[in-house]
Amino acid sequence: MFKLTVENPAGQKLELTGQRNIHVIGIDGLNPTDANIITSTVAGSDGSRFNSAVANQKNIVIHLRLTGDVETTRLTLYKYFRIKQYCKVYYQNDHRDVYCEGYVESFENDRFVVNNQADISIICPSSWFQQLNTEKFQMSQVLPMFEFPFSISEEGIEFSVLDRTQRTTVVNSGEVDTGILIELAASSDILNPRLYNADTNDVMKINIDMQAGDLIQISTVKGNKYVRLVRAGVMTNIINRLDKYPVWFQLPPGETDFTYECDSGTEFLTVTFTVQNLFEGV
Repeated sequence: MFKLTVENPAGQKLELTGQRNIHVIGIDGLNPTDANIITSTVAGSDGSRFNSAVANQKNIVIHLRLTGDVETTRLTLYKYFRIKQYCKVYYQNDHRDVYCEGYVESFENDRFVVNNQADISIICPSSWFQQLNTEKFQMSQVLPMFEFPFSISEEGIEFSVLDRTQRTTVVNSGEVDTGILIELAASSDILNPRLYNADTNDVMKINIDMQAGDLIQISTVKGNKYVRLVRAGVMTNIINRLDKYPVWFQLPPGETDFTYECDSGTEFLTVTFTVQNLFEGV
């Protein structure tokens, strides 16, 4: 079983698989997209040499059978599938809960037939389905030690401990490389925080003096990269504070270890990684 839902630019949703007069009879584009494999020939050699490969955009085509009051049903669908307009398609089955974003290319419907059918084409610029729910991984050098049930002896107990070798494993459970959202939260003064990919030694350094309560937001998602400082409720673009030759971390499928340090105040920094898994198909 599966559930198919669409959302229009106004944020209104319609579950197509839950309508009495709308029956989903087919969906094209649920499989992985085609790829353009770029090669070049070498003089005097057989075959060719691989240069690069690019996945094509995704084209979702929804096939519907309309019953009952067909005219009213078709007009209802127009509210969610307006030509050229943004459309978000949610797909859920027993294994995956994903969505893709695109724009309505066409709405074909022959109203002069007995078995009335609508064919709706949606062009999605991205090649991937995105997981509906994100996954968070937090890294802090202050480890909580307080647990229930508990008792306090005369010599006391530790409520937390400072771990100067703290590393965190961030997991990409998807099928393709993905960018990440990173938040740096300061509980006191911090100077020049640095993030490290412990597997490759790649580094991203921000030359900034953080104050207590500051939050730095970093996105390494392709097409939506940014570095922002939120201080006293005011957001500022600080991408110019990146050190020379920064590495915009990309997560391959599987596990990647990260660590961090600062010129001062390392123990007052908490780092949170947010991952949205990407899938080729469902």
